[in-house]
Formats: sequence, C-alpha cells, structure tokens
Amino acid sequence: MIVCTEEFDATLLEQPALEQPRTRSTTRRGLGRNGSLNRLMQQVQTRGFGDSEPESIDDWQATEVSFTTVRPLEPTPFPAADKSVILAGDVKLWGHRSFRASARLTTESLATRDLSGVTLPRLVSEDASVSVPFTIGMRRSDPGLSVLELTDVNDPALVTPNAPLRMTVPLALKTNEHVVPAAYDGEFFLPLGRVESRSASETVIALDRLPPPLADRRSLTGEIKIFFQKIISKAVGQDFLYPILGAAEVSPDGAVKPIRDTIQVRDRVAKAKRILLFVHGIIGDTQRMVPSVQLATLADARPLASLYDLVLTFDYENLNTSIEENGRLFKKRLEAVGLGAGHGKTLDIVAHSMGGLVSRWYIEREGGNRVVRKLVMLGTPNGGSPWPRVADWANIVLSLGLNQLTTISWPPSVLGSLAALIDDPNIDFYELQPGAQLLEELLTSNDPGIPYVLLAGTASVAPAAVEIADPARGSLVSRLLERLVSGKLLHEVANPFFLGRDNDIAASLASMEAFPPRWRRSCDIRPVACDHLSYFHTDEGLRALAEAL
Repeated sequence: MIVCTEEFDATLLEQPALEQPRTRSTTRRGLGRNGSLNRLMQQVQTRGFGDSEPESIDDWQATEVSFTTVRPLEPTPFPAADKSVILAGDVKLWGHRSFRASARLTTESLATRDLSGVTLPRLVSEDASVSVPFTIGMRRSDPGLSVLELTDVNDPALVTPNAPLRMTVPLALKTNEHVVPAAYDGEFFLPLGRVESRSASETVIALDRLPPPLADRRSLTGEIKIFFQKIISKAVGQDFLYPILGAAEVSPDGAVKPIRDTIQVRDRVAKAKRILLFVHGIIGDTQRMVPSVQLATLADARPLASLYDLVLTFDYENLNTSIEENGRLFKKRLEAVGLGAGHGKTLDIVAHSMGGLVSRWYIEREGGNRVVRKLVMLGTPNGGSPWPRVADWANIVLSLGLNQLTTISWPPSVLGSLAALIDDPNIDFYELQPGAQLLEELLTSNDPGIPYVLLAGTASVAPAAVEIADPARGSLVSRLLERLVSGKLLHEVANPFFLGRDNDIAASLASMEAFPPRWRRSCDIRPVACDHLSYFHTDEGLRALAEAL
C-alpha cells in the first residue's frame, strides 16, 4: 500500500515485458509532473537510474498488507425438534418444533460487509474492555466465528420466548460475563435473547425472537445475521458476603481502589469527620458511582471529594433479599464500623434508584435519621415501577441505546448491568409494583426530620424519536416497541411509559415524587436533564449532585 501527499500514476507499477520508460505524455489522467515517486516507479520499468532529476520531492510512504481470503462454511439444515447438529467449533444447534432454516457460523467482518456497510452500534463496539465479539467457533486461518447466519428461513415469527432457538457453545463464561445476541432488521438493531444457562464447560444461549431476513447481493431470498457480543461487567462479583460496607480511595482521575476489609473500614471511619456514602440500585454496583466525587465540581472548581474525609460504599444483593431486609442489614453494617446513633460525625448518603428505597427504610424505620445528616436520591421510584419483569424493561432500554434513540449517549459500562438483567427473565419488580406493601408502608412513615433531595431525571428518549412524521408508520420509538413487546405489556406499560409520561427511562416523574403527603413539601425535588443510566457521568448530573451536597 502506497500513500502519497501528491497524486501519482499507479499504472507506472505495471510490469509487462521490458520496454522503454514511459514519458510524461503517456502517463494516465495527465499526470505529467516528474515527482520523485513517479520517477521511482518509472525505474521499475527500466531497471535503470535514468538521467534526469525529479522536479519535486514527494512525501510518500509504503507498507505491506496481507489479505487472507476464507471460504464461507457450507450451510447446515436445521434439525427436527429434540435433535441437534454440530456447527464449526463443536457448537451445537438444537432443533425447533416448527422453525426451519439453514445455519452456518461466520465472522463479523463478513457479516458487516454483506449488510451493505452496516456495522455494530457504538455502544457495543467502542470499548473492548466492556464488549468484544463472542468467538463461538474457530477454524484455521479464520479471525473467529462470532456470527450465526440463517438462510432459507420459513417464518421468523415462530421463534418466541416460549419457543426459543437454543445453541450450546463449548465455552465457559465467568460470573461477570454475559452474551448479548443482536441483529439488524433493516431499521433497528434488536437484542434477540440471553444466556439461558452456564456451566464450567459450556454456555447455552436462547434466542427469544428473530427479525425478518434481509436480502442482499449474495442472497436474494434473505439472510438473518446474528452477532454475539460478550459483555464484561464491572460488578463486585460473587466471592464476597453481601451486603458489603466498604471504603473507596478515589484518585483525581476517577480511578477507584476498593477497600472491603471491615477492620480497615472501621479504622478509617474512626479517623474521619465528614463521610459520604454511596448506595447503588437494582443489579448495580457502587463502582460506577464513586468516581463522581472527583468528576463533580463545586462552585469554586474544587472537586466534590474536598467536602469529605472518607468515601464509603454499600453493595447489596436484591434478587433474593428484600428491600426491608437490606435496610436492616444496612444498619448492622454501619454500626459494625462505628456509625451508630450519636457517632459524632457527618454522614451523607447518595442513593441511586432502588438504593433510595433501601436508604429510606433504614432512615425512616430503623432509626437511621439519628445517624444520617442528608439523603440524596437519584431516580428513585418511590411510587413504584409499571414493569412486571426486569428483563422486559432492560431489553427495551438496551434497544434504545443500541439504536441511539436516547437523549443522552451512554458509556459502554452500562452494558454490564443491562445484560445481567436480561440474563434472568424471572426477576420481577414485585416490591416495586404500584401498591406493593413496602411502598404503602413507606407512604405512612413519619417525617424523618433530615433533608431529602431528589434528583429527578427528565431526559428519556430523543424528541425526534417520538415525533410522528408518517401517521401510518408511527414514531421511531413506537415502531421499535412493537418489535420487542406485544399485547398488554405494550399497550398498558411500554407505550404509555415511553410515549407519554415524563420519566428517566426507568422511573416516571410521578413515581419519583411519591413521598408521604404529610411531609412531601419538605422534600427538595430537583428536575435534572439526565436519564436513569447517566446521573453519574453527564455534566448535568454531576453539577446537580454537587449542588445537592
């Protein structure tokens, strides 16, 4: 490959039989200049030095590039129900009771070329420390097989959550690794399924939906190309006994060093006077929240960290532990490090999403109002959530991010939490359903007597995505929702939530503001141009957090 700052005549590199050197008048496109690069290429023809000097010295360079052409694998017909076939790399494809197609594994580079230049969305391709192609098969001279290609498809609508397609991949995933299968349907990138089960030697992936086949120059009948991306979560992990009350050292660039040894945490608490404590939301972790102490700045340009001597974190498990129980455990962990009633220090809590409810239970029902000076909540659904299952919400939110339909662009780090939620379709919001017992009990709480500040995100889907330019087709968001959900969930939850109510993508504004009527007026509710996933990394969210504290 030759690159030059001046136009040059590449035909000078042609080597037929030896002949006389080409003259200026015979070069193509009138390239009559006698630059040094053209001069060198003329010498390829003559194998000589010539007797004239170049008129100008070109700025050029060359490098060698190797190309490997790999023949695509032959398609394999789908097996019948309860049968399986082996694809490349010992990947096992299981039969379906009614869906029929031919399948083969291929590479991401081939798939993106076949889709007329369509590439994976920025959210899953920007940061290799968070998202990489999941290589489900290998063969000689191949960059890795991470795409499933389906042809001769009879009816993609036959694949549903109740009748999914299944693949068994002979690769193990770590506890903080997930797989997101996605495909382009001609308008949107759609998440198609989840990791159904995992073991020490293999991973089973279930596809809950398929888009219609896309026709291209190679297949007039259409193909479905499914990309498999491995998502690496930054979660704390499963090797610790939850809940964990830890400390965090945060460098000026936002890097976090966690400290989870109780004795060390207690020693640091004893030496501190001003303490800031972070509490995460559902399936989250505090590692993405803590850098805000350095990223958020005060009016005098000092970082938020300058207000405090110590940063603490509370990481809890909420799939099998109730909010009420986590509130009680919160109290025990604080007392264990010297933060009980009358501790004589300043303790402020910053709680995201469900973490606000855990903190409220502790403050309003476990005597935490004698321990905490101020509670700042971000996107807390005090009045509950309309979503019956976490996976339904996570699928839609991931789809919005993949297709850049949100007001705010998210960092790839949010993928870990969303993928974890999608992986377990049985997780529900039973404690967050409007009218749930826990929410009703919090509505009867007495005024805790300490300041509550609620940062309520108002940025949801991009305005252009909900504008209806063509009434027959609806808005971008409405078309996307129809491909992801149907029936009652679409008409009673998804459509009203994303196309009507003010919300931050996870909680409606009305829900966030649902404090007990007797003392609601004492709560400081501040709208902020954030969504549920961006409070801690946007300028608006960081500014609002600094002002709240």
